[in-house]
Amino acid sequence: MLATLAGDLTISDTTAKKLLADLPADLDPERRAVVETACRLVGKVNYFWGGKSLVIGWDSRWGELRQVTAAGSSTTGTYRPYGLDCSGCATRS
Repeated sequence: MLATLAGDLTISDTTAKKLLADLPADLDPERRAVVETACRLVGKVNYFWGGKSLVIGWDSRWGELRQVTAAGSSTTGTYRPYGLDCSGCATRS
């Protein structure tokens, strides 16, 4: 249901670069860092239902074939290249 409401959330490298260029000059540095980090991962990290990183920086598990175990998705039980979903993109304060 969430995927239906959100539509296609895929962005291109060009869109990511434009998003970065259009960030407000007075944006809080921590918020800017989150957006910049997310944009650097475009095209490099797959979407994976329930995917979370256990490390700061590059996670060597990304791209490895893994079973989706988080409940609530039509992909649960299938094998996909490991990556992140929105729950894996939290920041620490």
